[in-house]
Amino acid sequence: MEYPTQRTESDCFSACLSWLLGLPQDEVPNFTGNDNQFYQRISEWLKPRGYRMMMTDWKDLPAILGGPIIARGMTKRKKYHAVLWDDNGLLHDPHPSRDGFSSQPTHAMLIMASSIN
Repeated sequence: MEYPTQRTESDCFSACLSWLLGLPQDEVPNFTGNDNQFYQRISEWLKPRGYRMMMTDWKDLPAILGGPIIARGMTKRKKYHAVLWDDNGLLHDPHPSRDGFSSQPTHAMLIMASSIN
């Protein structure tokens, strides 16, 4: 599957999620908004699809990831951003600049299968 490019300034997470789930980008909403409900919207969208998300501090991840994840970190643009990451480091940055992070990721957002529907 081709790597996605974010469509707006704020849908980097949605672009990464579409690739992880093997879905066309148009099928994954932009979860950002002018409130603090980002993670709630993601959870509500993932649940009926049989997934859930867990966010953890980067320092708490195992040394070997075993597959791609969504990493969160700070960019040179001074904004938090989401990219695809694997055991070799940056796998894909959906931002058109493809700059990645200005330092190590701060968090990992793990998408996991869930039997809770």
